[in-house]
Amino acid sequence: MFSSTLKTTLKRKGFVIGGGAFTFGGTLLLQYDTDNEYKKLVKPTAEATIRAGRLAYIGSLMAIDYGRLKRSGMSTRELQLEAEVELNAKKLEIAQAEYTSKHKVDEQTAQLRRESVRSCAEKLAKAEEQLSAIGGKRSLVHARAANRLLELCRANG
Repeated sequence: MFSSTLKTTLKRKGFVIGGGAFTFGGTLLLQYDTDNEYKKLVKPTAEATIRAGRLAYIGSLMAIDYGRLKRSGMSTRELQLEAEVELNAKKLEIAQAEYTSKHKVDEQTAQLRRESVRSCAEKLAKAEEQLSAIGGKRSLVHARAANRLLELCRANG
């Protein structure tokens, strides 16, 4: 009853109603949807908003954790091992680039390059094992961040 009265009143005032829209003089004034169309738009938008909120929350927690880690500092041994890991990783990267270069080399040079890659990889592995053995605050923060990201992925689907 109400909708028919509204339509009649709007028609008398010069509004044209049709195709799911109210128009006046050819100008679209209000687009309306059926309940089904409305639900199709609102539900995905709400879900996306919730996922974005979760992401922002997890990101802020991780930023706080890493900020605390930076302020709290680490032991001298932990800093030395981290520097050693970074140095060995760079050396391995360089050795791999030399080994896989497109320049033709003799068998002896190729063998030396293979040994260099193997040696650098062993040094890097040893340094990483030592760093993980002492544990420290950084590995705990990394583990917590990884768990949070995993839970975020599970929650967001």
